[in-house]
Amino acid sequence: MIILLEGPNGVGKTTYAEHLSMHFDWPVYRAFRRSGKYQMGQVERYSAMGVPINTYVDDLYAADFIRAFNPSLILDRAIPSAIAYDKVFKQGTIKSYGEVLREWCDLLSNATVMYAWLDAPYETAEKRFRGVTPTWTEYNQLRNIFQSLFVKLKFDFKVKVDTGKLDIQTGVGMICQRLKNCDG
Repeated sequence: MIILLEGPNGVGKTTYAEHLSMHFDWPVYRAFRRSGKYQMGQVERYSAMGVPINTYVDDLYAADFIRAFNPSLILDRAIPSAIAYDKVFKQGTIKSYGEVLREWCDLLSNATVMYAWLDAPYETAEKRFRGVTPTWTEYNQLRNIFQSLFVKLKFDFKVKVDTGKLDIQTGVGMICQRLKNCDG
Protein backbone atom coordinates (compact mmCIF):
# COMPACT_ATOMS: atom_id res chain seq x y z
CA MET A 1 0.00 0.00 0.00
CA ILE A 2 1.29 3.42 -0.99
CA ILE A 3 -0.12 6.71 0.28
CA LEU A 4 0.88 9.42 -2.19
CA LEU A 5 0.63 12.99 -0.88
CA GLU A 6 0.54 15.68 -3.56
CA GLY A 7 -0.16 19.39 -3.79
CA PRO A 8 1.65 22.71 -4.02
CA ASN A 9 4.14 23.98 -1.46
CA GLY A 10 2.62 24.98 1.85
CA VAL A 11 -0.42 22.67 1.89
CA GLY A 12 1.00 20.41 4.61
CA LYS A 13 2.29 17.32 2.78
CA THR A 14 5.22 16.77 5.11
CA THR A 15 3.08 17.35 8.21
CA TYR A 16 0.47 14.90 6.92
CA ALA A 17 3.22 12.41 6.04
CA GLU A 18 4.57 12.55 9.60
CA HIS A 19 1.09 12.05 11.13
CA LEU A 20 0.22 9.19 8.76
CA SER A 21 3.61 7.60 9.43
CA MET A 22 2.91 7.59 13.16
CA HIS A 23 -0.62 6.27 12.62
CA PHE A 24 0.34 3.37 10.34
CA ASP A 25 3.95 2.90 11.47
CA TRP A 26 5.06 3.19 7.82
CA PRO A 27 8.12 5.03 6.58
CA VAL A 28 7.89 8.30 4.66
CA TYR A 29 9.91 8.57 1.48
CA ARG A 30 11.04 11.72 -0.26
CA ALA A 31 14.35 11.58 -2.05
CA PHE A 32 17.24 13.00 -0.04
CA ARG A 33 14.99 14.13 2.80
CA ARG A 34 14.78 12.87 6.35
CA SER A 35 12.38 14.20 8.98
CA GLY A 36 11.10 16.85 6.58
CA LYS A 37 14.56 18.34 6.05
CA TYR A 38 16.93 18.02 3.12
CA GLN A 39 20.23 16.39 3.89
CA MET A 40 22.46 19.45 3.60
CA GLY A 41 25.56 18.86 1.59
CA GLN A 42 24.25 15.70 -0.07
CA VAL A 43 21.97 17.57 -2.47
CA GLU A 44 24.71 20.07 -3.28
CA ARG A 45 27.30 17.30 -3.86
CA TYR A 46 24.99 15.38 -6.18
CA SER A 47 23.99 18.53 -8.05
CA ALA A 48 27.67 19.44 -8.53
CA MET A 49 28.18 15.97 -10.07
CA GLY A 50 25.34 16.63 -12.50
CA VAL A 51 22.99 14.15 -10.81
CA PRO A 52 19.41 15.39 -11.13
CA ILE A 53 17.98 15.83 -7.62
CA ASN A 54 14.31 16.31 -6.69
CA THR A 55 13.15 15.71 -10.25
CA TYR A 56 11.05 13.14 -12.03
CA VAL A 57 14.19 10.97 -12.27
CA ASP A 58 14.12 10.30 -8.50
CA ASP A 59 10.43 9.46 -8.80
CA LEU A 60 10.97 6.92 -11.56
CA TYR A 61 13.68 5.17 -9.52
CA ALA A 62 11.42 5.19 -6.45
CA ALA A 63 8.55 3.73 -8.50
CA ASP A 64 10.83 0.99 -9.83
CA PHE A 65 11.86 0.17 -6.24
CA ILE A 66 8.19 0.06 -5.22
CA ARG A 67 7.46 -2.27 -8.13
CA ALA A 68 10.28 -4.59 -7.07
CA PHE A 69 9.56 -4.71 -3.33
CA ASN A 70 5.92 -3.57 -2.92
CA PRO A 71 6.47 -1.91 0.48
CA SER A 72 3.88 -0.07 2.54
CA LEU A 73 5.02 3.54 2.65
CA ILE A 74 4.07 7.18 2.33
CA LEU A 75 5.38 9.20 -0.61
CA ASP A 76 5.80 12.90 0.16
CA ARG A 77 5.55 14.05 -3.48
CA ALA A 78 6.25 12.19 -6.71
CA ILE A 79 5.84 12.61 -10.47
CA PRO A 80 2.75 14.87 -10.27
CA SER A 81 4.82 17.47 -8.39
CA ALA A 82 7.69 17.17 -10.85
CA ILE A 83 5.29 17.79 -13.73
CA ALA A 84 3.45 20.67 -12.03
CA TYR A 85 6.60 22.54 -11.04
CA ASP A 86 8.29 21.86 -14.39
CA LYS A 87 5.28 23.35 -16.21
CA VAL A 88 4.77 26.42 -14.02
CA PHE A 89 8.44 27.33 -13.60
CA LYS A 90 9.30 26.28 -17.17
CA GLN A 91 12.26 24.21 -16.06
CA GLY A 92 12.17 22.19 -19.27
CA THR A 93 13.58 19.03 -17.72
CA ILE A 94 10.69 16.84 -18.90
CA LYS A 95 10.44 16.37 -22.66
CA SER A 96 7.09 14.53 -22.66
CA TYR A 97 4.84 14.85 -19.63
CA GLY A 98 2.47 12.17 -20.91
CA GLU A 99 5.20 9.59 -21.50
CA VAL A 100 6.82 10.17 -18.10
CA LEU A 101 3.43 9.98 -16.36
CA ARG A 102 2.51 6.74 -18.19
CA GLU A 103 5.87 5.15 -17.35
CA TRP A 104 5.51 6.09 -13.69
CA CYS A 105 1.95 4.70 -13.55
CA ASP A 106 3.12 1.49 -15.26
CA LEU A 107 5.85 1.07 -12.63
CA LEU A 108 3.25 1.46 -9.87
CA SER A 109 0.64 -0.75 -11.55
CA ASN A 110 1.11 -3.68 -9.12
CA ALA A 111 0.83 -1.46 -6.03
CA THR A 112 -2.32 -0.29 -4.29
CA VAL A 113 -2.06 3.50 -4.28
CA MET A 114 -4.08 5.99 -2.26
CA TYR A 115 -3.66 9.35 -3.99
CA ALA A 116 -4.27 12.16 -1.49
CA TRP A 117 -4.39 15.59 -3.10
CA LEU A 118 -3.81 18.22 -0.42
CA ASP A 119 -5.03 21.70 -1.29
CA ALA A 120 -5.35 25.07 0.43
CA PRO A 121 -5.96 28.67 -0.61
CA TYR A 122 -2.85 30.76 -1.27
CA GLU A 123 -3.43 32.84 1.87
CA THR A 124 -3.20 29.71 4.01
CA ALA A 125 -0.28 28.13 2.17
CA GLU A 126 1.91 31.23 1.99
CA LYS A 127 2.20 31.20 5.79
CA ARG A 128 3.79 27.75 5.52
CA PHE A 129 6.06 28.19 2.48
CA ARG A 130 9.50 26.62 2.67
CA GLY A 131 11.78 26.32 -0.33
CA VAL A 132 10.19 27.41 -3.61
CA THR A 133 7.94 30.39 -2.91
CA PRO A 134 5.44 30.79 -5.75
CA THR A 135 3.57 34.00 -6.47
CA TRP A 136 -0.23 34.00 -6.19
CA THR A 137 -0.51 33.40 -9.95
CA GLU A 138 2.06 30.58 -9.96
CA TYR A 139 0.43 28.98 -6.94
CA ASN A 140 -2.97 28.95 -8.60
CA GLN A 141 -1.44 27.54 -11.79
CA LEU A 142 0.04 24.75 -9.66
CA ARG A 143 -3.35 24.10 -8.03
CA ASN A 144 -4.98 23.81 -11.45
CA ILE A 145 -2.34 21.35 -12.64
CA PHE A 146 -2.67 19.25 -9.47
CA GLN A 147 -6.45 19.22 -9.92
CA SER A 148 -6.08 18.10 -13.53
CA LEU A 149 -3.63 15.33 -12.58
CA PHE A 150 -5.89 14.22 -9.73
CA VAL A 151 -8.73 13.75 -12.20
CA LYS A 152 -6.53 12.21 -14.90
CA LEU A 153 -4.65 9.62 -12.83
CA LYS A 154 -6.53 6.34 -12.55
CA PHE A 155 -5.67 5.17 -9.06
CA ASP A 156 -8.47 3.22 -7.37
CA PHE A 157 -8.32 5.22 -4.15
CA LYS A 158 -8.27 9.01 -4.12
CA VAL A 159 -9.16 11.73 -1.66
CA LYS A 160 -8.95 15.52 -1.77
CA VAL A 161 -8.20 17.22 1.55
CA ASP A 162 -8.61 20.98 1.95
CA THR A 163 -5.95 21.68 4.56
CA GLY A 164 -7.05 25.31 4.72
CA LYS A 165 -10.43 24.29 6.16
CA LEU A 166 -9.63 21.09 8.05
CA ASP A 167 -7.41 20.57 11.05
CA ILE A 168 -4.71 17.90 10.76
CA GLN A 169 -6.62 15.26 12.76
CA THR A 170 -9.73 15.60 10.57
CA GLY A 171 -7.70 15.53 7.35
CA VAL A 172 -5.70 12.47 8.42
CA GLY A 173 -8.97 10.89 9.51
CA MET A 174 -10.39 11.39 5.99
CA ILE A 175 -7.41 9.58 4.49
CA CYS A 176 -7.61 6.76 7.04
CA GLN A 177 -11.37 6.39 6.47
CA ARG A 178 -10.82 6.14 2.71
CA LEU A 179 -8.13 3.52 3.30
CA LYS A 180 -10.63 1.30 5.11
CA ASN A 181 -12.03 0.58 1.64
CA CYS A 182 -8.61 -0.59 0.39
CA ASP A 183 -7.38 -4.16 0.13
CA GLY A 184 -3.85 -3.29 1.37
